[in-house]
Amino acid sequence: MIAPEPGEGINKQTSLLVLLRNNLLASALIFAALEWWRPYFFLTDDNLDGGFPFFTEVGKHLLSGRSPFISDHLFGGGYNLLRDPSYFTWHPLYLAVSLLAGTPFHCAMMDVDAFALFILATAGFVTLAHYLRREMALTISDGWIMFYALSFTYTMVALATGASWLAFLGNQSALPWLVLGILQKTWRRGVGLVTLFSLHQILGGHLSPTVSSSIFLSLFALGMSISRRSWLPLANWLIGYAVALVVVLPLLIPMLEDFFASMRSQGVTLEDMQANNVPAPQFLCSLFLGMGLWMINTHGHPYTTYTLALGASAAAWCLVPALVSRAKWRGLEVVTLLMMIFGAVLICRPVWITEIMMRLPLFRSMRWPFREFVQFQFFLHLFLVIRPPGLTAQLRRYTALFGTCLLIFPMALYPLPPTFNSMNWDRELILTGGFERGGFERYLAQVRPL
Repeated sequence: MIAPEPGEGINKQTSLLVLLRNNLLASALIFAALEWWRPYFFLTDDNLDGGFPFFTEVGKHLLSGRSPFISDHLFGGGYNLLRDPSYFTWHPLYLAVSLLAGTPFHCAMMDVDAFALFILATAGFVTLAHYLRREMALTISDGWIMFYALSFTYTMVALATGASWLAFLGNQSALPWLVLGILQKTWRRGVGLVTLFSLHQILGGHLSPTVSSSIFLSLFALGMSISRRSWLPLANWLIGYAVALVVVLPLLIPMLEDFFASMRSQGVTLEDMQANNVPAPQFLCSLFLGMGLWMINTHGHPYTTYTLALGASAAAWCLVPALVSRAKWRGLEVVTLLMMIFGAVLICRPVWITEIMMRLPLFRSMRWPFREFVQFQFFLHLFLVIRPPGLTAQLRRYTALFGTCLLIFPMALYPLPPTFNSMNWDRELILTGGFERGGFERYLAQVRPL
């Protein structure tokens, strides 16, 4: 075991409440900075042309006593959203925030949802790190926990996909809580946490990363059961997830029926699935230089451009000190590293993986490998928490500072927002007062035919 550097582990006994207070305040300040840099940061792409008018409608229906699940503007009106896997309208958070429709805070609906999910992600990662520090006698300090928690919460995959499809943040915010449930040593607490946050992910997440997370966490729970020589981690996961599925089964059955009757369920071509994969050299560039390369590659295919950015996080370069560490490897470290490697392979998606996916129901409809970035970034940050680092404390701080600058400076200097489609004209219509002057109704009239 590597001896801790001077100053490491001094705050080891800091209470969870104090740790949460400090981290959630820092997370809120970062979110405020995003809103200052680009007001209504998450009002763009599918959030703008799909989520915003839809939740406007949901809120108006709730306030008038009508069913929020029947859409007046989708597919000519009278469309039953309970049968559409693209809409997860029954999450309590989304229903509550939709009540802002018609208020002065109407345009902030998507950002209020995003803020709540970011706070949940930060709280989950801090709680998981605090638990592991106590259980594994880790020497990691409060400062490093905060750095890794904020880096995980505000990775580029969270910013880019969250501003494109808000539901991706539901998947991200569930991951640390689900792993915390899997690692519990009492089945009641473990099953309870897995059930609760499986419900959160199913109801508030995007379908594709929900499926991906289920695969990752099944393998993680199996790995931990083998490492601990106990069935408890796998039982916590399987029982908790099964209970969650039973609870939401009445909602899932009609949704899955409609999905399997749709053209999308028939799958896409091999060429189409391979056109959006991430070659290994590009993945490594994305991980360590993503935001820097994003600035000089903005005229190519948009998926290539954003792939260069999606792997970036403030803590990415901290992987170097962790991998050069000479500390003895423990079971959780090995399993977490294997999850990272598994995620990297799925992101790069060689042809043989695509061919397997094309022969499986549901998977053959999943065109883009972006969802695996969510799980990869989570396990990367978890690995950084639990793996005793090599190098000196000063070099590690320089490494963290370099990674942070590499993420922030290009994004701050680049004029376009980190989304797959900024929809600047639509944003301008709403945010320059067109909304109050009947612009929203004209906007809806344009959206309906789509």
